[in-house]
Amino acid sequence: MANHVYFNITIEGLDEGCKALEKAFPIIEGERPHWQEGEPPITYKEIIEVDKLPMYENCGQEYDEDGSQTNWYDWGCTNVGAKWISLEDWEFYDHGGYISGHSAWSHPYPFCERLAKYLSETTHNPISITMTYEDEFRNFFGVDSFYSTWNDLEGECLVDHEENYIDGSELTDIVREKFGEQIDDEDFDWWDLVETVDGDERSASEFSDDVVYNFFETGELNDTV
Repeated sequence: MANHVYFNITIEGLDEGCKALEKAFPIIEGERPHWQEGEPPITYKEIIEVDKLPMYENCGQEYDEDGSQTNWYDWGCTNVGAKWISLEDWEFYDHGGYISGHSAWSHPYPFCERLAKYLSETTHNPISITMTYEDEFRNFFGVDSFYSTWNDLEGECLVDHEENYIDGSELTDIVREKFGEQIDDEDFDWWDLVETVDGDERSASEFSDDVVYNFFETGELNDTV
């Protein structure tokens, strides 16, 4: 089974009252049978399938089930950055919005690049996108930034991408500095309260969370949490 990579994408730079995000992510509504017999159906809202999003209309690649064109796996890796992506939560508001979800094995940075380009082409505004992401086992995590600008004279959009990728071993080293070599023992429980090298009692799992989320906010990876 593929590792899930959880991400949060924040978009800024839209004009007040702009509906570009609503156009970029059409929502469908429907009903599903209730899991308990006799109960009314469950209503739902979800974003249409990623490959059907307007920003992929002119991507130059399509796939079909019989593989006569680009197969779904290759299409996803090329255009999204992962073989599949699930968009689960979103909110669109004046000047921007956010989207969260998860993908398989990798963070979806081509998805963010294409979104930044699409929004600038649609609005002619400079668009800023920030994505935080983490592998479910923290094999890696990071913060990616995207900034797109529209050139009226050239009639084209340029997208800059900055990546701050952290290998999970760097996090393990910080935890080891805080808790000592005990974290390498087979029986070490990352969720128990244990004594740190400073004489405090903390859970290594909670400490790891604090380090990662502080990194998401500040861009600094350290143990001062």
